[in-house]
Amino acid sequence: MTLLFVELLNRLDKKKKCLCDNPFICLKGFAIFLFGFVMEQLFTEVLKNTVGRLRPNFFDVCRPDFSRIDCSQGYITNYTCTNDEHAASILRNSHQSFPSGHAAFSMYTAMYLIFYVQKRLNISYSHILKPTMQAALLLVALLCCVTRITDFVHHTSDVTAGIILGVIVACAVFYSLGTKCLNVRECTKASNSEDKERNSTPTLTGCQTTLTLLQNEFTLQRQPDSFSSEYQNRNSNSANV
Repeated sequence: MTLLFVELLNRLDKKKKCLCDNPFICLKGFAIFLFGFVMEQLFTEVLKNTVGRLRPNFFDVCRPDFSRIDCSQGYITNYTCTNDEHAASILRNSHQSFPSGHAAFSMYTAMYLIFYVQKRLNISYSHILKPTMQAALLLVALLCCVTRITDFVHHTSDVTAGIILGVIVACAVFYSLGTKCLNVRECTKASNSEDKERNSTPTLTGCQTTLTLLQNEFTLQRQPDSFSSEYQNRNSNSANV
């Protein structure tokens, strides 16, 4: 929706309306967004299954049997969950805390849309609309990240790692693909070249002015000849007299 909204705002600007803009440019932006989303999810899932950090609510979800746990062994890897209220997928997800998937996805989405708005939104009727939209996107993403901590689903370090991951993927994807596929200055260059051609091409008024000047110059060149012939005739008449 944000991509369509940006393109609609561009179309509403009559001063900077560009007819050669591709109307399906938002589809390119969405395709690039999906590619970055797949990359972000791939990194997140690999890290989650590799690190295997316990969530803050792990003990409430699992309720392990402490009578069978020997704390003198150090880090406990063998335990038995006694809570039957949750499915096996929820129990498995309880030890996949690092990094935060919600934080990575929300920050990736916010940063990609911020870059898209900065690149594509080019309007003249409002100077504060662009920074307002960008600030709103960043605020929503940060609120999503904070709620993962306040809901005791992730540790602060998990959310921080998710934010960093989302920002890195968004920057890498947008500046490697978005800057090439979402070029907003193509129409500006085309309009400037058209203006140069129009200025270099002589108009009808210029041609008429040139013809007028040539006719006046031709008339002035012919006048001395008529004056000299008339002067010679007068001299010949006076000599005859």
